[in-house]
Amino acid sequence: MARKSSIPGIALVLVALILGLLVTLSLPFLLDLDIVRINIKVEGFEFDQRLGIWSTCMHYVTGYHTCSAKELGYETYAYDILEPGKSKAIPATWTRGLVLHPIATAFTLTACLISLFSTNLIALFATLFATIIATTAFIIDIALYAHVHSLVKDVDIGGVTRTSAGFWLSFASVVLLIAASVTFFVGRRKENKQVKDTGYPLQSPRDSGRHWADKFQQFQP
Repeated sequence: MARKSSIPGIALVLVALILGLLVTLSLPFLLDLDIVRINIKVEGFEFDQRLGIWSTCMHYVTGYHTCSAKELGYETYAYDILEPGKSKAIPATWTRGLVLHPIATAFTLTACLISLFSTNLIALFATLFATIIATTAFIIDIALYAHVHSLVKDVDIGGVTRTSAGFWLSFASVVLLIAASVTFFVGRRKENKQVKDTGYPLQSPRDSGRHWADKFQQFQP
């Protein structure tokens, strides 16, 4: 059972896990949780091209949408609808790295479980590792946005590239994991101070209950 000093960190990791799960689902399962979005509006024709973890989707103002097949590392285009021959390819090498999001989510889940049943020190290392993976995934998001933004600018059809909800949920997850790491570190320092001042480690509720049960048994006939 987790110690009281671990509870704030566990809560932060749990929220980061929920955000990571949402980002991992992404397109085509959750249409509004894409990473990068291109809004194209030309000659009365408007649609969004949305890039997610598993596929890309076209979303039209009428509400109609169509998505590519689900796959790890898909290829798509920054479309020029007036002159299709000028469309710029977005190679699969730029989207394949998005697989780090589900990997980061898996490590966040592991960190959450470890923090429930271990010391602050072990929880700290597990959370730090999850933070590194999640941060790397977010850096890949930034790189994808920068690349797509550059391609859309080259196509020059008045398209606007922007970061979308999945991008910011990924960022929030990283911030929460960093905060959780700091919380576990502070909890560890508190444990060390307790041992130094009293000679006794901080006890979890389970350990505390067992301690008083043993005390009670000493007075039994």
